[in-house]
Amino acid sequence: PSPQAEQLKAAGNSKFEQRIYRDAFALYSKAINLAPEVRRTPPHTHPARGARQPQPRSPVTHPTSAMNDQVPTYRLNRAATSFMTADYDSCIDDCADALRLDPALVKAHKRLAKALIERGELEKAAAALDAGVAACGGEVLAEEVRTATQLCEWQREGELALEQGNATLARTFFANALQKTSAVRCRLSLVRAELALGLCDRALRTTREVIKQDANASEAYVLRALALFYSA
Repeated sequence: PSPQAEQLKAAGNSKFEQRIYRDAFALYSKAINLAPEVRRTPPHTHPARGARQPQPRSPVTHPTSAMNDQVPTYRLNRAATSFMTADYDSCIDDCADALRLDPALVKAHKRLAKALIERGELEKAAAALDAGVAACGGEVLAEEVRTATQLCEWQREGELALEQGNATLARTFFANALQKTSAVRCRLSLVRAELALGLCDRALRTTREVIKQDANASEAYVLRALALFYSA
């Protein structure tokens, strides 16, 4: 990569650490545009204003290897800004591009799985981690594999319990999942269990929060209507 691209990446890192994510996203995008090796797909749009922002963890990648090894980190760092602004689609795309450039990039496998989980695509997250284990080895991804596996099991067991009419047990499984993710899928699964238990106030509160977060979450509108009907 060019010195100018590296300067832009460094400036993006600084903005990220200050939690100025839109500026960080823009700077990483400029760095990507200056690096032909990275420019595999069209640049993503900026993260939406007002999106919910989770607390940062292991914010950006600061590689210490040779200069050419830094190329995939442009997309990986931009993926971090997308994750922090809950733009999980863009995060997934950039992680996938980073992995095409370096299939053994551990942070890309981790970040991809986290974004898939927050999208509620638990099974895809588990499959992505299986690919990561094949590329990087199991030890470096062991914690993420355990988390994804457990989330899949809780979701599956919760849905089965709900089908069998045991809403109390289902609610326990879904609540456990929400200790590890705030995915809309898991939140609305909990709402379905709570509606079955007659906990309409909780269901109304959660569906309101989900709709505020994602106005296109059609299931949230349906469940909210049911909660209003049952509480009338």
